[in-house]
Amino acid sequence: MRHQPLEGVINLCLLTICYAALGLPLVVIAIYSVVFAAHAVFSHANIAIPQRVDRWLQLVIVTPDMHRIHHSVNPQEYNGNYGQIFPWWDWMFGTLRVVSAEQQKELKFGVAELGDCNQVSAMKLILLPFRSSEPTAPQGQKRHRGRNLTPRSTKSRRPAGKRER
Repeated sequence: MRHQPLEGVINLCLLTICYAALGLPLVVIAIYSVVFAAHAVFSHANIAIPQRVDRWLQLVIVTPDMHRIHHSVNPQEYNGNYGQIFPWWDWMFGTLRVVSAEQQKELKFGVAELGDCNQVSAMKLILLPFRSSEPTAPQGQKRHRGRNLTPRSTKSRRPAGKRER
């Protein structure tokens, strides 16, 4: 599931208000919508574009290899490549993330806090934005003051009542 269903409804309402306020002709709105939708499908496609072609395309539009990084579970990777159609915004604002073809193959996708996304129901994903904003700990871990705690082995614990000096 790429988008929360209510996001589309809210987005459509806000865009309609903006389009009306700007007095944009219906044909302009239609052309933009078709181009945006077609590019959204293209940028999320699981296709391999030859590197040489991809490098040239990235000067003009966001390609699947460029956008794919945005869906990584790694914060250094997903906190970038926000451009929808044009890559220039990421260049200008310093949010462009580039990885090699070899690194592309190693990318892990999804939401780390959800664990194995293949085991998450559609209803849980739909309700997720309405739940606590504090991420859940991965299975087998506990949370304390907003941080994930990794389980310790019992050997490393000090006996109760003993303090280290």
